[in-house]
Amino acid sequence: MTQILRKEPHDVAARLQELGLTIAELQEVGRIAYVHKGDCSPLSPPTFPGTVAWGQAVITLREIKLPHGWRKKDPGNFSMTINDEPSIYIVVASGDQFAGITYGKTPTTKTPKGYKTEQAVNATRQIAMDLGTEDAAIVESTKCTELYTHSAWFFLINIQENSVMMEISRPSEIIKGKITSWEERIIIPTLSMESESDKDANDGDNGGFNPDIDINIQPLGS
Repeated sequence: MTQILRKEPHDVAARLQELGLTIAELQEVGRIAYVHKGDCSPLSPPTFPGTVAWGQAVITLREIKLPHGWRKKDPGNFSMTINDEPSIYIVVASGDQFAGITYGKTPTTKTPKGYKTEQAVNATRQIAMDLGTEDAAIVESTKCTELYTHSAWFFLINIQENSVMMEISRPSEIIKGKITSWEERIIIPTLSMESESDKDANDGDNGGFNPDIDINIQPLGS
């Protein structure tokens, strides 16, 4: 269930300004993801276009925001772009087919995420409910205090054949690795990519991005 849904352009722009963002900045991130995904060779492994799109989206967001005082962290390959005022961080991820639209089911992240995402969602819920953070020893053990002192916002990108749907949303629940509920959703105006329609956006079973990556891999025993 979503507590707050922002979709009117003036409301979206005003709320983004409070977070230190603009519509144009986020649309540029979505555009870059679309272009790099579509430029991948048809000979690529199935998940490669989505991984490239995700990586370029993170790079673009950081190229835009780091010169303005934002910073980055990548604990366990959980890529955070951090704004210390007003104590938020952004995680880029692929959304399912309902991301970036205001009808239908509540969107989810397209693929299951790992432990860092679970930490981020639970801590953000605590912050939103003003319940405080975890025990100081637990916070210190994560080596990433921002997980518990800053609110997480997920920038969901939903790449279609001729368009990019996007939203930046604050999570409130995660089930079996997928974020399924949002405290607040901010819908970014859909970006038309008709000029790129001759390029294959490779949308399909692996049409989104696969990361954020925070999977622990254990070696097989001999």
